Amino acid sequence: MMIRMIFFLLWLFLLSCKTTEESVRSDPAGPDPEYNFREEQDLVVLFSQLDYNMREWTEAKKKGDDAGISFFEKELYEQSAGNLDTLLRTLRGKNNQSYRIIAAMALGFGQSPKALPVLIENLHDLDSSIVNNCLQSIGFMGDKETPLPPLVDVLRTKKGKTQAFAAYAIGETVTPKREFHGADLALLELLNDPEIFLRMNAVSALGKMQLKSAVKPIITTNLFHEYPRVRLAAIAALGTIKHPSATASLIESLKDADPKIRKRTIWALKRITDKDFEDDRNSWQNWYEANKDDLQED
Repeated sequence: MMIRMIFFLLWLFLLSCKTTEESVRSDPAGPDPEYNFREEQDLVVLFSQLDYNMREWTEAKKKGDDAGISFFEKELYEQSAGNLDTLLRTLRGKNNQSYRIIAAMALGFGQSPKALPVLIENLHDLDSSIVNNCLQSIGFMGDKETPLPPLVDVLRTKKGKTQAFAAYAIGETVTPKREFHGADLALLELLNDPEIFLRMNAVSALGKMQLKSAVKPIITTNLFHEYPRVRLAAIAALGTIKHPSATASLIESLKDADPKIRKRTIWALKRITDKDFEDDRNSWQNWYEANKDDLQED
């Protein structure tokens, strides 16, 4: 682990020297004065540590290592919160793209409201890595006062990973009582998108909106999808919306061979019906047949 850190330090130091040298050559007035706010060596150390910790956090997430996730999130929070002004100035600057990419991601871990306007300012940056990291940071922060129109604009105008991160950011900042500013309609259009990550985030966001009109489209496009992660997202969304019209389809989902699917389906059925027949599909079906006339299907 220490060897990896040394390589990160060396790589970023050489990169920063190259960037500074190029900026001096290309600008007769010299390098951007913004980059005089800290010694270059201090910046190399800061950004190499942030980059290292974010990479390790990502690996912990992939492995499902809760202890590792918690450790690196704490480290990143302290580093980001303690260097907030430096990160904000870096993201606003234009000279060092590598530092800007790291700053865009690190700001989300710091959870500072001061970062939100700067993150939104950079949603139309020409570098998609910066836009993606800004969207992830907005999602990490989960500020329910986040303006939705800039996120909806990215959702409608971008494609691929950027669109998926926009759906994620909307899902983490929306509430059922907020005005959606067209986010609901834009997300509904993405439920059948071939990009799995995008459709999962769209399903999740619609669930958090508790949008009743999304129940039927979610069932039709995602509840019985070939990928288990998509099915899990659909079940979670239906359980969050809690509309009785999903009951019959969820009972059908209890036939799924995947135990994780069945477990989440039972959770959703409990939330919707206030009943608990565990994984006994026959009991669920019998209850539904006896009560379906009383269930609101609109």
